[in-house]
Amino acid sequence: MSDHVVIGRFTPQMLAILGCNDRELVTSVSHLEKMMFDHAISAARLKNLHGMICTPEKIFRSASQPATSIVVMTIETLRHMPIIVPIHLDKPGATGKAPDHWVASAYAKDQPAMLAKWEARGLLMWQQK
Repeated sequence: MSDHVVIGRFTPQMLAILGCNDRELVTSVSHLEKMMFDHAISAARLKNLHGMICTPEKIFRSASQPATSIVVMTIETLRHMPIIVPIHLDKPGATGKAPDHWVASAYAKDQPAMLAKWEARGLLMWQQK
């Protein structure tokens, strides 16, 4: 039995911003548990994870994997820190399975100054107006 959890798909607006394939957003039960218990993201917030991802405040290219990953900064906050969601786009699936967009985590960014550094490095792809 797979422990993959389907979160949904990007909205047409998100697909246009990202220029990526229309694939499922997925994660695993263990990643959801880590988001809840290690990163203090409540079950209510995780229930709306798709909404948080698809109504972002900002979208960045990943600093470590800019060609294949993004970081969504949600409009949600936790302890006055923005919640960010790293996503690996078109992550290859198991043999014979189509790729998907892998939601790697969700956590409050405890170094908000890092977001300004990402912007200075030219990693900002999109920002809510």
